[in-house]
Amino acid sequence: MQVVLRPLRSLIEEHVSSAERLHGDNTTVPILAKGKTDTGRTWVYVRDDRPFGGTSPPAALFYASRDRSGDHLERHLKQFTGILQADAYAGYRSAQCGDLVCGADAFEPGGDPEGHVARTDGGEVLVIGR
Repeated sequence: MQVVLRPLRSLIEEHVSSAERLHGDNTTVPILAKGKTDTGRTWVYVRDDRPFGGTSPPAALFYASRDRSGDHLERHLKQFTGILQADAYAGYRSAQCGDLVCGADAFEPGGDPEGHVARTDGGEVLVIGR
């Protein structure tokens, strides 16, 4: 089935990666493992420029992984050059994938205390106010 759907997946990846801005997030999901269930991650990237006057159709792209390594971001977003709006997960700051804007999780109790400061691929620093 994966081989049959690969062309469609490639088209969706191309469409999502060509957006000016993406909303990205990840969350836990159960993943089957040998004789048990492990906690894995699902990574979601959403393109929807309609609120900004965009005419391209919205789309969502999902990936799954067994861990939360920042290496996944590098692979998922290797073609993306726009603005990534995301939470304060430290992996976003180290990924080389377009401009980064950290969202509300940086300011939640127990959140990453440095989450409000982010580097872009151009070396600029973005500070998101409270």
